[in-house]
Amino acid sequence: MPKFRAKYEFMSASFQKLLVGFLFSLLSFWSYSQTIRITPKDSLRMVSLPEMRMTHSYQQSKTSLPQSVDNSVHPYWRNIFWQAGCSCGQASSEGYVYTYEINRKRDLDATLDANRYAYSFTYNFLNIGNTVCGASFIESHDIIREAGIPNLPTNNGVMTDGPMKKWLTGYDKYYQSMHNRINNVYAIHAGTSEGLDVLKHWLYDHLEGSPYGGMAFFYANHVYEPAVIPEGYPEAGKHIITGFSNTSHAMSIVGYNDEVQYDYNGDGVCTNHLDITNDGVVDMRDWEIGAFKIANSFNGSNTPLIWADQGFCYVMYR
Repeated sequence: MPKFRAKYEFMSASFQKLLVGFLFSLLSFWSYSQTIRITPKDSLRMVSLPEMRMTHSYQQSKTSLPQSVDNSVHPYWRNIFWQAGCSCGQASSEGYVYTYEINRKRDLDATLDANRYAYSFTYNFLNIGNTVCGASFIESHDIIREAGIPNLPTNNGVMTDGPMKKWLTGYDKYYQSMHNRINNVYAIHAGTSEGLDVLKHWLYDHLEGSPYGGMAFFYANHVYEPAVIPEGYPEAGKHIITGFSNTSHAMSIVGYNDEVQYDYNGDGVCTNHLDITNDGVVDMRDWEIGAFKIANSFNGSNTPLIWADQGFCYVMYR
């Protein structure tokens, strides 16, 4: 998994604060087959994000983590959907994670259009009128920080506008959107076991002892045909991504499973304590046990539901 991760602090028009977890690695501004370009400005913003840490009181009171967490079973999660154009950064962070987190905060049902959010609102400001152009999630959440984001009824009843080139019109619509603003952005460094522990606790209980955990998102690359977990292993028959090659597609993390395994070196044994990379160091790059559960919004044909396990898949921690 990428080493950089991010978390949001949200603010509504009534100035209530809401924490929302996101993940990211390096930002990609172009679509899947195009050149990945990262500006110095965005690189500086990325590395300067404040890091999310466990508070002292949480560390003193935190409970042991369960073997698995799946937040997509909660009523705050909306269904898997097909993203429009190359809007993966906004579809994953706003269509999935923002929607879950703000509904979790407000205890609202995500199956209702009034509690779903139109990610095209930010994407259309940033895609230069071209739906094959991706958009930085940092910039899209700058927009949410200042202007908020509309729910579907406010966005003329739709999540996207078809051509993905239209801007919302009407002061009343922007005023309603301002009830859904963010306040700040944070990061989690999940390339170490310590950082991974913070992320898993966020997924488990929102770093606050809640019965409903958080979600996150990350940039990697779309894997068209993930591997299948073999018979005899936990979660056999489910799909799993064993590694990424670039940062051209965004997806969401909805949970984790510490029992999922993949035998990288083919020795018939899955371990986390052996130096299988033969670099003289045992670290997360040697791990063969443990995976995140992710949600995707892209397949390459006409629906994400035929990708992996109806839009879900495991991704190894390493």
